[in-house]
Amino acid sequence: MTPYLKRYLNKKNSTQLLVIRNEIDRLLNQKSSASLKLKLKNKHQSFVLEKMAKAWGIEAEAALTKKRNADLMQYKHAVRYALRNVTNMPFQKIGKMLNCDHASVVHSIYFVEDCALTNTAYFKKCEDFSEFLRNLLAKLNFEEGQKELIENLTN
Repeated sequence: MTPYLKRYLNKKNSTQLLVIRNEIDRLLNQKSSASLKLKLKNKHQSFVLEKMAKAWGIEAEAALTKKRNADLMQYKHAVRYALRNVTNMPFQKIGKMLNCDHASVVHSIYFVEDCALTNTAYFKKCEDFSEFLRNLLAKLNFEEGQKELIENLTN
């Protein structure tokens, strides 16, 4: 932080600082949302994320944003939990796929597992979500196998 910015912020009151912070967050989210799709290298990853968002009833980019309202966070926790349980991907890879770090993935998994005791309805929804992902991936693998089989037969 430059001395000029520090002096400027020291002169502001708390409500003005909150307005400044909200504006900075808006600009950062705007910048990151434009480049989010570039980070998904695998066409199946974006397809799976779209299907999962549709099944949850939320917009497709919700798992990739930095926003933290309650509905989005429940969805993000569920996506991270489902990906880890179904695919057993490393935490770092899930984090890279979902635009977060591995510690966020670990926290989400612990959060959902703790809900088994405290919020059983949410835990059941996450388990159903994991089953949805398992079925979706099985269907994708089956279709990929069929394409390979058809290509082998035609060659």
